Amino acid sequence: MQILRKHDRSALGIVALLLLPLIIAQSCSRRGTSLELEFHEGTDMEASPSPDGRYLALQLWSQIWILDMSNGNASLLTDAITRPDEHMSPRWSPDGAFIVFSSLRSDGGLFVVPVSGGKPQQLTFHEFDFQPNWSPNGRTIAFWGAGRGGLWTVPAQGGNPQKINSEAEEAQSPAWSPDGKWIACIWQGGVTVMAPDGSSVRQVTKGPADQAPSWSPDGRQLFFLSSKAGELQVWSVPVEGGDPIQLTDERDLSGYAPQWMPRRNLLLYVAGGKIRTLDTKSGARGTIPFSARITLARKNYKHISPELPAPGERLPVRGICSPVPSPDGRLIAFSALGDLWLRHADGKREQLTSGPEDDADPAWSPDGSQLAYVSNRSGDYQVWALDLAGRARRQVTTTAGDATTPIWQPSGENIIFVQSSWVQQTLCIVPAPGGNPRTIVPAGAARITPLGWFPEDQSLVIEQLVNDSKTRVWRSTIQRVRLDGSAVSWTMDLPDQVEFAALSTQGDTLAYVLNGELWIQDLVSEKGSEQRLIQGPAFFPAWSPDRVLLFVSSGKLWRVDTRTGKQRTLPVQLSYEIPRVSESLLLHNARLLTPEPREGLWDVLLRDGRIRSLRPAGTQPAPADRIMDLEGRTVIPGLINLHEHLDRGHPMEGFLYWGNTSVASAGDEGHWSVAQQEAIYSGRRPGPRLFPSGGFVVPTHVKALSERLRVRTSEQLRRYMDHLSGLGATQIKASPFDHRDPWVEAECIEAAHRRGLPVLSHFLRPASVAAGLDRKEHAFYFALNEDLSAPVFSPFAQDTIEILRRADISICSTIVTFFVGSSEGHLRFKAAIARADVASFLLPSHAELLRKSTESPSNPDWAALMDRFLKVYLANIAAAHRAGIRIVAGTDIFYLPHGLHWDLELLVKAGLSPLEALRTATSNAAAALGLEGRLGCIFPGAAADLIVLEADPLKDIRNTQNIYAVIQGGRIIDRASLLKAAKRG
Repeated sequence: MQILRKHDRSALGIVALLLLPLIIAQSCSRRGTSLELEFHEGTDMEASPSPDGRYLALQLWSQIWILDMSNGNASLLTDAITRPDEHMSPRWSPDGAFIVFSSLRSDGGLFVVPVSGGKPQQLTFHEFDFQPNWSPNGRTIAFWGAGRGGLWTVPAQGGNPQKINSEAEEAQSPAWSPDGKWIACIWQGGVTVMAPDGSSVRQVTKGPADQAPSWSPDGRQLFFLSSKAGELQVWSVPVEGGDPIQLTDERDLSGYAPQWMPRRNLLLYVAGGKIRTLDTKSGARGTIPFSARITLARKNYKHISPELPAPGERLPVRGICSPVPSPDGRLIAFSALGDLWLRHADGKREQLTSGPEDDADPAWSPDGSQLAYVSNRSGDYQVWALDLAGRARRQVTTTAGDATTPIWQPSGENIIFVQSSWVQQTLCIVPAPGGNPRTIVPAGAARITPLGWFPEDQSLVIEQLVNDSKTRVWRSTIQRVRLDGSAVSWTMDLPDQVEFAALSTQGDTLAYVLNGELWIQDLVSEKGSEQRLIQGPAFFPAWSPDRVLLFVSSGKLWRVDTRTGKQRTLPVQLSYEIPRVSESLLLHNARLLTPEPREGLWDVLLRDGRIRSLRPAGTQPAPADRIMDLEGRTVIPGLINLHEHLDRGHPMEGFLYWGNTSVASAGDEGHWSVAQQEAIYSGRRPGPRLFPSGGFVVPTHVKALSERLRVRTSEQLRRYMDHLSGLGATQIKASPFDHRDPWVEAECIEAAHRRGLPVLSHFLRPASVAAGLDRKEHAFYFALNEDLSAPVFSPFAQDTIEILRRADISICSTIVTFFVGSSEGHLRFKAAIARADVASFLLPSHAELLRKSTESPSNPDWAALMDRFLKVYLANIAAAHRAGIRIVAGTDIFYLPHGLHWDLELLVKAGLSPLEALRTATSNAAAALGLEGRLGCIFPGAAADLIVLEADPLKDIRNTQNIYAVIQGGRIIDRASLLKAAKRG
């Protein structure tokens, strides 16, 4: 996972939110709570001095402020809430009358606003225009065109931006010299100067990771930031070159350029959340105090708790995936509950496969007698074939890696499929009876999908998701290839990248899904007409021979006639029953952590999946069909992992084996995760209770993979929210990828809350906090310094803590996912992946890849970087915990099924007591799900999800890994059988 690397220069800094005395209880009426806070530190803050040295322009909490240094009060200059936005990188005009800043949204760019206030004037119209800097005469603004590449200039009064053509093509961070004759920048990791026309390039420092240059007032020295001596510090170097001199010895220096303060003759920078000054002659350091206040009305809502199905309850199936019509159009094959099914024309359904394995991606043979599909019943996902007449099945491929999306050659001789090796996808062909696959299209695209056959020459039509190296934009391309891999001279670019594509059986019409909407495009006519069929959202479009398109939405199967546009649902008539618990169970002589410790020994009665009673041991025992004498062993609630990604091949059985009796998603392909949830609830597959999210809600520019719900308009977002609600999502994950289009996240929160669903985010955007953001994922602040290759590991300053505390936003820990990259974590992970009770639960190809990665020599620089980051991360957890912010546990690292136990260890290392750490994965996590008192606790009426431990975790939190028994829904899990079954690969 990329943790702090994005395409923007987001400015998350200090805020000040003001709480009015009116506190209104949560309700469906959407009334809110007015927050009023005052902040004196900024987690991600930049300060720029005015030309007269009296004021500072501040980047604080994604807004621009003006600080009057005579009284220390900061006032807002911009509003990033009314219209969701993120403002950053303020710089004063030479006459002190204007501020230029960057604005990060799809129609953003550089803006100029009068210091006295008013409507900003937009200068550029590219969302990745950053780091503006005025020329000394005030006529020109230089900036870094992050999305365009290189340095650019624009007239201060407005006009067309012009690129500075130079050999320093990828330069960034421009800063004009006082005489206007030079521009300092960063190029190839070092401080560089060039003439304003791009000529006379001269590198002043060699890096390797110098950043954020600025000038001394006499133009003889350059100041810059560098971590060449360890921690990031301020350095200086003569413009003509020489040995750099370290000027500061600060902790937690901000990654923004140091600035010279006119008239005061001090160097200004930010460190430890404070505005700091340095007298470069005497070495004296100082602090400029400030107070920033802001008021916002935070919207409240009523969280609708997810259901915990009771034994004997019958529920409809919603996790329907990949429906495909038969060649004659009379049958529909699809996957659900981890098995393959047929829907007949009369609506009746027929089960084709069964078992705890996952069968998916059905594809009809040309004569309709067989289905190709993928299954993990032999380990990795391989291609299988099922004979529909005799139900005989055979394994077609045996190669390492995951097979997906098979289709048959029209002759029936071969099967084409996609072979995935974790992140790389290759298009392959294999004889239908079985054999060695051969590559048709090698890896290179982010996604490759076989769509069908072009009728004239029987060439294969494929869709690829590729990145244009010139425009840096992702795009879906339709191509034709021969089965020997040679390309046919015919390609078609779709209007944008698409989520799904499907070719008609006649090969003359393409269906595709763009931002959830279903479109068709004529491939025959010269005009190539496009038509939107439905507003969506639509998933898994598939053509029937009669020019009807099937698709899935909101847990239902739909059809739309492409000629008339009429659509209707196709009832599937498929349901499942929650298995009944055949016997009651009495846990005798148990030490209880509920998670609060209880004195003495207790008897716990479990019946019908619930905890029925707690009695001191030795009193009259409650009648039970089975008694388990625990002889003083410790019983804790089953652990709840609140941050995972429930994707194909993830170790559901492994989570349960290690006592994760509940796992919540933080973004996944919704239909598949709901199908797995239903497979587990129905008893077909062992695994934890799953709480799906149904996807990431993201802006339209984000790479169009199946788990990403891309939206361009508010209407598309609203329809996606209806879909997720109908699918059964229990929490919503807003875009974790970058800061672009903040409105998507803010509107996502409001739309989800109207449906009673909580929202998670990586960010603390002002508009999102105001909209009612529920949870912050990961204990770091998403921000970058001036060098994209070197993330800033910013400790939480007072502003972040106050936002989280006063807005009642929880933090999900996920420490372990970063711990495994540290020096200690790498060694522990290497040992863990060699264990059968870890590796056996992974797909064999995943386990082998991980083993090879641990055998390679670790990069000492990367390990040192992760060690530094982990230290900051743990400090952030500790600071949040001390402030009373609720911490909940999650891992975000599916290939370590016992990772939640490591996370509890790391929480204790951060300063939580063992009991406090245990709460993060039990009672705190249940409260975050809306299931307080019903899950994550040991009380009468709660779900009977428990772990029996051999030793007390309050004495040593590592004892949570010493498991005697796991109980889920009142049933004792046969852990030995789980482990034995997992070794099928």
